[in-house]
Amino acid sequence: MSNNTITYAGFWPRALALVIDSILIGIVSGGISYLNITQYKDFGLYLSLTLITGLYKPLLEKWFGATLGKMIIGLKVVDYEHKPISFDATFMRSVFHLAPMLFSIPYYYRAFQDQKLVAINDFFEFSIAFSQAFPVLGIVANLSLVITVVEVIVLMTDPDGRFRSLHDRLAKTYVIKTS
Repeated sequence: MSNNTITYAGFWPRALALVIDSILIGIVSGGISYLNITQYKDFGLYLSLTLITGLYKPLLEKWFGATLGKMIIGLKVVDYEHKPISFDATFMRSVFHLAPMLFSIPYYYRAFQDQKLVAINDFFEFSIAFSQAFPVLGIVANLSLVITVVEVIVLMTDPDGRFRSLHDRLAKTYVIKTS
């Protein structure tokens, strides 16, 4: 692909791809999480689901150059030379998503050991009790929100028109249109 035929994906196509991915992952992981919280109370299931959802983006971007959402929209992730991205770059692109997820694992382990939390069978009641038991995760969630806002601002104000977000800059990647 020559540089004069490359179109960089702006905010809206990328946002739509993210919404599609979130729906696809959310339906499956949300359903399994709901059942796990209300029925099974299994840390192993939580951990497996967390690892699978955490690896979804980096592995698909490494193997196919795009997540399912990006494929549907016609987007692809490439390096600064417009070639497929490295394995390291896939994880750099996901660092802001993976870090809070990995940080939360020990807290969920503790929650699944806590008899008071395990006794709760209502999903929303569990969520409230969990957030009260581990308030540091609320701080992490707020920090993640701030990082997301910064990501959007960086993406929308990229001075050279290549629409790089913060994670693109860290990983030295672009998101381009394929169709």
